Amino acid sequence: MSDQQTTHHPTPETMHLRLMRDTAAEWRIPQLCRIRQCRRSRICGGPAAPAERPITTGERLPPCLRRAEPTLRRNLLTLADTLSACIAPVDGPRLWPQDETAATELRVHLGLLHRIHGRPGLHQDAERASLAAWSASDPDPDETALYRRIWRHRKPEKRPAGGTSAPA
Repeated sequence: MSDQQTTHHPTPETMHLRLMRDTAAEWRIPQLCRIRQCRRSRICGGPAAPAERPITTGERLPPCLRRAEPTLRRNLLTLADTLSACIAPVDGPRLWPQDETAATELRVHLGLLHRIHGRPGLHQDAERASLAAWSASDPDPDETALYRRIWRHRKPEKRPAGGTSAPA
């Protein structure tokens, strides 16, 4: 989650950390975490700590993914850089690509960004404004809504209620 130990107000986490937490939650990794808060909420909620073998300088990892393999971390770093490029601030309106495959790839990335923004925690206002700008200039909002539904969070499996007797 966001850093609560700041002097003025909490600061949002980087896109890389939020993507790692989202990926861990989708793979149900927090249910196996040693931290009780993660197991109960099914979301990796502990403070990020420095990695044992960092790939980049200053890399921090959520507690549920401290032992993640470097290839997974490297792939998530690459994806986070791609997502950050989609929502980088620009002057003027957002222009959708004319190529259909590039537009589809952009829709997939925007759907994933909407899923990340659906998770608890702080998100930067500039990212929200950028997502709103992409939505405002969307040439086919129905197709974009389809990609957003594809990336929607899975509902956690519920256990049947225990101790109920069958009617006789």
